[in-house]
Formats: sequence, C-alpha cells, structure tokens
Amino acid sequence: MTKYGLIGSSKYKKELDEVAAELRQMGHQVVAIPRDRHEHHHNHISQDNLNKKTITYQEFHNDLDKAEVALICNIDDYVGLNTCIDIGYAIKAGKTIEVLRPTLIPELLMLGAEKAE
Repeated sequence: MTKYGLIGSSKYKKELDEVAAELRQMGHQVVAIPRDRHEHHHNHISQDNLNKKTITYQEFHNDLDKAEVALICNIDDYVGLNTCIDIGYAIKAGKTIEVLRPTLIPELLMLGAEKAE
C-alpha cells in the first residue's frame, strides 16, 4: 500500500475525488487532497482571506508530508500557480513524483529527477 498525496487544482475537486477513489480501490491510501484555495469574484485579497489561504496551504503541506508519492493530477492539462507551488514543495520534501498525464510536463519530471541526484 502506497500513501499518495494528490496535487492539482482544487477547481477540479470532483475529478480529484474520483482519482482518490480509484487509488483507494486499488488498495492505496490517499493522505492529501487540495482544499479550495480560490478567491472567486474578488479584485483583491483581504487580509482575512490571505490568512485563511496561508493556513490552508500549511494544512495541505502538512498532509502532503505524510505521503510517499505526490501524484500531479493535471486534469484538462491544467497546471496553475497553486499546483506549481505544491509541486515545488513536494520536490523539496523529497517526495516521489508521479504525473497523471506525464506527456504534458516532461520538463517538470526532469527537474524532479535532477533534484533527487
């Protein structure tokens, strides 16, 4: 059984939940799934929203620390800023990186491989 942390845009919550369900069905454990970190219909981020977003990042990264593998879920070929931040965190934390659609971002895989050497 492998412990997975899913990395991807929280705007694809339904799809992330489906990936998590498939992994669990295969006998794996999912210890991290991104939470909602989007600011909808705001031209600026209030200090209160910024504090909430910071706590959400910390909670997610704490969960990601428990994972053995970080699975990048680049659904609809989308990799946004939050996902990039999470990928960087996972690489720095020494996680094994897997990609749902690896043909999309081979440069990212090479970056992770170089870090590991």
